[in-house]
Amino acid sequence: MGLSDLPIQPFFIERFRNHIASRRVSASYIFVGTESRGASILAKAFAKMLNCEKQDSDFCGVCHSCRMIEAQTHPDVKVYDPGDARFGIGLARQVQQESMESNYDARYRVNILKNAHSMTIEAQNALLKLLEDGKPNCTNVLLSESLDEILPTIQSRSIVLRLPPLPAGPSAALLVEKGLAEEIAKKESESFLGDISLSAWMAENTEKTEQLLQIMTSFGEGTVLPLLTVLEDDENLEYILHLVREVLHRAVLLKHGIHIDGAFLEKAVPKIANMPQERLQTIERALAETERLWKTQSKKTTLTQAIFLKAWTSLA
Repeated sequence: MGLSDLPIQPFFIERFRNHIASRRVSASYIFVGTESRGASILAKAFAKMLNCEKQDSDFCGVCHSCRMIEAQTHPDVKVYDPGDARFGIGLARQVQQESMESNYDARYRVNILKNAHSMTIEAQNALLKLLEDGKPNCTNVLLSESLDEILPTIQSRSIVLRLPPLPAGPSAALLVEKGLAEEIAKKESESFLGDISLSAWMAENTEKTEQLLQIMTSFGEGTVLPLLTVLEDDENLEYILHLVREVLHRAVLLKHGIHIDGAFLEKAVPKIANMPQERLQTIERALAETERLWKTQSKKTTLTQAIFLKAWTSLA
């Protein structure tokens, strides 16, 4: 099975290709989303792209390296899974120690850390030490259901990718093939936004949701200024940032031909998708930086607008 056979969002694959081609592979990536959103599939695909013997910035799926990665027998691509327990200091030290060993035959050592949201503080501090020391040609992929449990110091040293639900149909079938229960795969691949708390907030705040939709359509006209008025809402700011980023994310996917059904998306995303992809990604990155700074520094709405504008101008 090659790259073209996987229901992986092209936006992520293109980003990985750029990192590999420019030799800017990060020491750490955080894939945020449930397992049913294809986090493990994406992590394995990234490992294959880094180490395929036959292709650069892609993978063939049939070479010795690709087959070992798929079978989880590659000595330089390790999956660390705590199972039902928390990801503790013992497992984190194992990651740390094994990462210091020389690579056997791979261009990149890849550590895939499952259930990273369950990491203890001690385990995260051990991982942080690994990131600070920075071994060449080694990257860590953290699979986490949310960012709330991940230390800000790890987030700031990582590239964070939020995984939207996969399209229904073939994607759900592939997840079942990979061992996911069929009913869970179908439910998740068809669910709107896949985020119960956000969906509940939207249901309770229909007027504010409509206001946001209206404001987001102005992105297509090349302005983000109306968004500043919404960023004054401290009580709902986390949901607002999450929602706007989610819609922008879907707009990028739509530009690549991936469409996810839903009345909400039908109304907002197509208009926003008319924007150039680079501008969409710039706004999304500015919002991500705003959310990170808001959580880690001030949480004051009086500063949120300034934070967003600073992030926007630095990334534009």
